[in-house]
Amino acid sequence: HLQSCKMNSAAAVLLACLCLAAHAQAFEVSFGSCPEKGNTVANFEPGRYVGPWYEIERYAQIFELLGKCATADYREDKDVEGRVTVTNTMRTIFNTNVSQSGYADITSTDGHAELNVVFNVP
Repeated sequence: HLQSCKMNSAAAVLLACLCLAAHAQAFEVSFGSCPEKGNTVANFEPGRYVGPWYEIERYAQIFELLGKCATADYREDKDVEGRVTVTNTMRTIFNTNVSQSGYADITSTDGHAELNVVFNVP
C-alpha cells in the first residue's frame, strides 16, 4: 500500500508540474518599451468588423481569471461616425455572465484600422 501511495504522489507532482509549465506558456511578460507597431488593415470598414467574435485562444489576463466562454460583440454606433461599440462577456466560475462595455473610435485619417479603445470602468 505504501508503494502505491508513493507512486500516486509522484504522479500527482508530475501532473502539477506539467500543468504549471503549460500555464506558464500562456503568459507573455515584457519589460522595456513596446514593440514596433505592425501593419494595420488599409481601407478599414467598421461594418465588416461588427458582430459577435468568439475567443479561441488568449493570453492570461487578471480580469479573465477563472472565466471562460469569452465573447466580444461589436456594433456600429449610429450616433457617432467612425465609432464602434463593444460589449465583452464571459462566464464566471459561478456560472453567471459578466460584461464590460466600451467603444472604439477610428483615429486614422488615411483609412487604416487604427482605433482608440475606451472601456466604461465603474
